[in-house]
Amino acid sequence: MSAIQHNEWLFEQLKDAEFAAEYLNAATEDHDPKTYLTALRKVVESRGGMATVAQKTDLSRETLYRTLSSRGNPTSEH
Repeated sequence: MSAIQHNEWLFEQLKDAEFAAEYLNAATEDHDPKTYLTALRKVVESRGGMATVAQKTDLSRETLYRTLSSRGNPTSEH
């Protein structure tokens, strides 16, 4: 399977909430924040991108970009 085919397959799988949760849980096992941020960005992309997720979560697109950047911190302080 080529990298493009794999990405297409992964993005389709990540549309399923249970699969996405398992994918993110597996990313935490790496203990590298960059791995988790990359996984989280892929989930966001698979669910319509930053603008769609921002609208659904009542967060600004800029906040999501900043949070999910390589220097971001995806924790919530609510």
